[in-house]
Amino acid sequence: CCCIGVGRRCDEFSCFCCCVLSCAASAACLASASRLCVALSWICASRSLLTLSSSSSCCSRQLSLIRASETCRSLSTTARNPALWTGSLRSFFDGELPSILDQEADPLETLREQVQFARWLSEQERKLKAFILPSLGTELQHPDDEAGWHRQCDEVVADLKIEAGCKKSKPGRPYYGCSGGAYTSKSRIFGHYAVVTITNTVLAGLAANFTKSEAHRQLAVRKAWHYLDKASIGRVVRKGKLPYRDADYVALSAFTRWKLDELRKRFITQSPPIPFKAPEGSDVNVKDGTRSPPSIAGLLPRLNAGFYGGCFDASDTWTSIGCIYSVDCVLDGSQIADYSAM
Repeated sequence: CCCIGVGRRCDEFSCFCCCVLSCAASAACLASASRLCVALSWICASRSLLTLSSSSSCCSRQLSLIRASETCRSLSTTARNPALWTGSLRSFFDGELPSILDQEADPLETLREQVQFARWLSEQERKLKAFILPSLGTELQHPDDEAGWHRQCDEVVADLKIEAGCKKSKPGRPYYGCSGGAYTSKSRIFGHYAVVTITNTVLAGLAANFTKSEAHRQLAVRKAWHYLDKASIGRVVRKGKLPYRDADYVALSAFTRWKLDELRKRFITQSPPIPFKAPEGSDVNVKDGTRSPPSIAGLLPRLNAGFYGGCFDASDTWTSIGCIYSVDCVLDGSQIADYSAM
């Protein structure tokens, strides 16, 4: 909390607090000697602070402050050890570091930057009353020709369906059902970095259940990382190109706030979850989580970053009769789907 959530550089006491918290969260990253040092220093500092609070002598209070200061200073180097923060940084990105991330950068500074920018994005979202998501086809382009990828997927699906005996499919023109909905885009944001995944769900299903082809499985999914900054977000906002413009922001944002609060309470107070109540008049469907979230050790920075800390996937599926918007919590599998744009 001190090192990555406040928006300032750590002073000595912040480094001390951060080191203790991280030692509990990432004990495997520290050598036994370092863990012992941290534990002993924690005891010394705690005793010093207790002495400070209970002492009535000015001299004793000064001595306690000096002891606490020296303890924190001795932990400064340990708290900034890259080995301590590399695991936390990887956990923040859900185990997969972005391909465009500077691998040589200080992991603590990188983690702090992501949390700070995520909190800035949350502020912009509240002001605009709209999710700040990558806008495909405008500011943030996929590296390859997206239209060409769509044609290639359609051609493969058409051939497979014709081979399976589907009379409604023609070469290059697959039959995706009466309302379509074959393509789904999904965005997940980790501070400055956004990963966007577009999937031809029909081809993915055929590859998994029919052809068993690795080439088809890879073709069905396109994934790209993008770097976000205030300038690029500002251009998208000014042009009015934010996605989810037709979605029920009130209902979706209420779900994300409820889920983040529910996860915090689950770990901090061990209180039972409170059922989500959708706003009156909303056309949404809510699904409960089906898996247990990861340990609190890997969740602290992400919960502090909120929606833009990689906690949610924002998805949209376009059909011939409108769009289905959904927000999925990647931590426990819960979901809200909005049908108001259908």
